[in-house]
Amino acid sequence: MLVLDWRHNLIGHRWSKGVLTSPLTLLPVKLVSVLLLGLVIATGFGGDSSPLLNFSPVFVWVIWWVGMSITVALLGNFWALLNPWKIIFGWAEGIHRLVRPGRNLSLARDYPARWGIWPALALFLINA
Repeated sequence: MLVLDWRHNLIGHRWSKGVLTSPLTLLPVKLVSVLLLGLVIATGFGGDSSPLLNFSPVFVWVIWWVGMSITVALLGNFWALLNPWKIIFGWAEGIHRLVRPGRNLSLARDYPARWGIWPALALFLINA
């Protein structure tokens, strides 16, 4: 039986770990991610009413979903790095720690295991 394993840990190498985890590399990527979220929201509310001429539907359905699917399939889970909501929360938590040292912005509560996937399914069905 032939087993092909295409996985490669880029952070396992000292030089690539330094580049990929450097704030000089991560900050521009995070800024672009948050600015794109802002642009999608702004053009969604204030852009052209035609879905073909508005940036938001084209970006979300064509560029983001298709592009992110291909990127994740070929290169790995980039969503953990690009998630703008996580980035914004991290920045807000950092500011909160500066203003109120020793306290976290997070509630630090565990997700109830008995809920399972039902909230996600309910929200999906509401939005679908």
